[in-house]
Amino acid sequence: MAFTAGCTPPVAAPPVPTATSLATGPATSSSIAPSSDGVDSNANLSEADAQSLRAKFLSDLARNRGITNPPEVGFVRWTDPSTEPKALATCITQLGFRVEVTEGGWRLVDQAAAAQPQAYSLAIYTCLAEYSPHPYYSLPQSPAALGRLYDWYVAVSVPCLEKNGHHTTAPPSRQVWIAAQRSGTVSWLPYMTPSIEKLPSDELSALSKICPQGPDPNTFLEHLPVIAH
Repeated sequence: MAFTAGCTPPVAAPPVPTATSLATGPATSSSIAPSSDGVDSNANLSEADAQSLRAKFLSDLARNRGITNPPEVGFVRWTDPSTEPKALATCITQLGFRVEVTEGGWRLVDQAAAAQPQAYSLAIYTCLAEYSPHPYYSLPQSPAALGRLYDWYVAVSVPCLEKNGHHTTAPPSRQVWIAAQRSGTVSWLPYMTPSIEKLPSDELSALSKICPQGPDPNTFLEHLPVIAH
């Protein structure tokens, strides 16, 4: 999921990992991508596996951010999609760049980063090293997990949206949708509906509170890690 200002597009949770932008970040703002092909949400990552993926992620983050000599930063705790925005916003703000939590994640609320891009990049690196998103949330969903997610969209999300005046586009078959998601193609989501895509951000936010864009991950993922809050 790309980092853009404005409305947050609907995505199947957990989102795929991407690099962090200068000024904004969603709840999975720097998800740690798995390094092994074929690993999906049916994997039960050990702490050693998670820390290994975290180390690779931080190395990639430093390179992408142009940090040639990244500092040694002590690990504080893992975060998940619900806790990451507040942890990062608080940490980055404490390092001198005022950030606020938004519904889609977090965003910069002053222009200090534009004048100090290197210092801002270092702040992001430091905070992500301290409050690292657990890599499990970046694993591709297994076929079984995607099946449960599809069932939730059809049985819960679609009726809710239609009850609130938004007639969704017809979904593909369960099998076709799962195959598309596994290939990296987002072929259909309930919120991918013309009447919803045209909504102003405040109305989209209000609708999302009535009809959540995704279920509790506990309802479809197999091995959610226990995250200390």
